[in-house]
This record gives sequence, C-alpha cells and structure tokens, in this order.
Amino acid sequence: MTGAARWTAIVSLVLTAASHGTFFAFSTFVLPALGRLAPADAVRTMQAINLTVPGSMFLPTFLGAPLAMMTAAGFQRQAQAHTASSQPLLCLVLAIVVYLLGVVAVTGLGNVPLNERLAVEAVSEAGWVSYSSAWSLLNHFRTLASGIAVAALAMALRG
Repeated sequence: MTGAARWTAIVSLVLTAASHGTFFAFSTFVLPALGRLAPADAVRTMQAINLTVPGSMFLPTFLGAPLAMMTAAGFQRQAQAHTASSQPLLCLVLAIVVYLLGVVAVTGLGNVPLNERLAVEAVSEAGWVSYSSAWSLLNHFRTLASGIAVAALAMALRG
C-alpha cells in the first residue's frame, strides 16, 4: 500500500482507534462509575453526556472513520491494478463492513434510541438498571467491532 491509499488508511486507523477508545472507556470505567451513583444521579449524568456528544469531536471522528476507510479502499482498488497483493483491499473492506454494521448500525439502531428514551422518560431505579444493562451490552459490542476494525486497518497497512 502506497501513496494516497496509505495516507487515508492511516487517517482511518487514527479515527477508528479514537472511536474504539471512547467505547472502551465507556465499557471499562464510565458505565461502572455511573453504576456507583444513585439512579437519579446516573440518569442526569448520562443525559448530560448524551447532550454533549453531538457537539463534540466524537461525531466527526465516529462518522469520519468509515468515510476515510471507503476513500482508502477506493485509492487501494485503483493502485491494486499495479500490484499482486489483494490483502490490503480485503482488510480495508473487512474494516468497513465491521465498522458500519458493528458500530454505526448498532449505534443508530440501539444506543441512540435508548438515549432518546432516556431523554424524555421519567426513569425509575429499575428503569436505569434496564437502560444501563442494554446500553452496556450494545457498547461492549461496539467496542469489540471497532477493535476488529482497528486490527483490520493495521493489517491493511502492513500488507
């Protein structure tokens, strides 16, 4: 992998790793810390987080990663006509598919609807436990998927 494909793959790797780090942080210490709070405090804190995320650097990172991956794949596909190895392109495609299905789709179909309900509904202690359990499971899956995408991007750069 050389030239534009390499540089956009590096950008993809950095953006995907940043998203992975965010998901990892939530899984390993943010959600456990919220679990130590009284449910009403945990709900208010999570609501504040959910209001902050759209205006933060997370959204451009989260959505920029698959765009950069697709751009890298396009450049690699063009360059691959001049090389014998198809591994970089296959790894880029794997990263794209895993990230789109395991991160973007899970977020849009799972985490976001949970966050939207949390924003408008009065949440009891049982409701918080239900929300945080479901949200955590989905986030663990996003953490795994984004980690796999990071590994696939690293393999693309290596190959």
